[in-house]
Amino acid sequence: MATEASFLIPPSLHVAALLLGDDGVTIRAVSEAIDVRCPVCGDPSDRVHSRYERTLADLPWARFAVRLEVRVRRFFCANPTCPRQIFAERLAGIAQPAAHRTERQRERLTDFALALGGEAGARLAAKHGMPVSPDTLLRLIRAAPERELPTPTVLGVDDWAIHKGLTYGTILVDLGRHRPVDVLSDRSGESLAAWLRAHPGVAVIARDRGGAYAEGARAGAPDATQVADRWHLVDNLADTLEAFFRSKSACLKAAAALTDEVVAPPNRLLKLVSSEDRVCSTWTTASSLNSWSTGSKSTLANHSRLRASVRPMRALRIGPALRSMLDLDKTGVIGLT
Repeated sequence: MATEASFLIPPSLHVAALLLGDDGVTIRAVSEAIDVRCPVCGDPSDRVHSRYERTLADLPWARFAVRLEVRVRRFFCANPTCPRQIFAERLAGIAQPAAHRTERQRERLTDFALALGGEAGARLAAKHGMPVSPDTLLRLIRAAPERELPTPTVLGVDDWAIHKGLTYGTILVDLGRHRPVDVLSDRSGESLAAWLRAHPGVAVIARDRGGAYAEGARAGAPDATQVADRWHLVDNLADTLEAFFRSKSACLKAAAALTDEVVAPPNRLLKLVSSEDRVCSTWTTASSLNSWSTGSKSTLANHSRLRASVRPMRALRIGPALRSMLDLDKTGVIGLT
C-alpha cells in the first residue's frame, strides 16, 4: 500500500492534512529530506534557519484540481567560505526552485501544449483539472528541449509567410518521413547553406525555382541533387495553360461568330487513356476549335468552360496522353499544330 501511495504523494513528503473543498483537494505536507546540501558549494547542513510554505499545483485526482502546500526549511550553510550563507532546501524530483507547479504537472501540460497549442491546450487542461493560460503553455513549448532528429536524405525547401507580403521564412521538410524538421527566420540562400553545412548527409533537395535556394543548396550541399518539386511543376504548367488560352481569346470569339453549333471532331477529344490522365472529357486543343464546322451561340460558353478547366490542372498528374495532346516539349512549351 505504501508503494501505491508513493505514486500520489512523493515519498520525501509527509502528509499532515488533507482538505477537500469546492475548488479541489489541498494537501498539506512537510518536507522530510535527510541529506540537505547547499546548492552553491554542495556541503551538507543540518542547521535549520527557518521555515516557509510553498504552494504547488499537482496532477488532478479524478479531474479535481490538487494543490500541494509544502512546508520547506531554510538552512545555514556549514561552509564559511560559501557566498550563500542561508539556502532553502530543494524539492528534488518534485518541483524546480521557485516553480509554482510540480514536475509531473509541467510534463503533462507540455504534452498538451505540443499536441494542441495554446488556446486548445488550455481548454483541454481546464477540463482535466489543471487550469492554465494559453501564454503559459506557449512558454512551456519554448522551454521544452529540442528533440534530436536524423538528417533527412530527401529535403524539401520552400518559403512561408510570417507576415504575408512583408516577412517570409523558410520551412525544411523531411520528405521521407513527411514531417517538418526546421524553420529558418528568412528565405535567403545563406541561411539554407548554413543549415545544410551543419547537417551533412542530404542527398536530394526538392525546391521551387527561386535562385536564392538554388545558390544556397549549391553552397551548402554541392553533392546533393536538386530537383523541382511536383507541386511547383504542376502550378507552373497551370499558369502557362491559362496564359495561353487567354491569349487566344480573339480566335475563340471569331470561331463563335462563324458557327452556331459546336460538334467536336471525333478524334480530337481527349480520352482517358489511363488512371493518371484524370481530365475532363470536354478538354480540347486550341487548334481543334478552328476546325469545328457546325455550331451554336454557345461557343463562348464552351470557351469559358475550357478556361475554367485550366485551374483544376494544378491537382492533376500529367500523363502521356495529355503530353502528346498538348504537344509539350521537355521545357514545358506548348507546341501548336
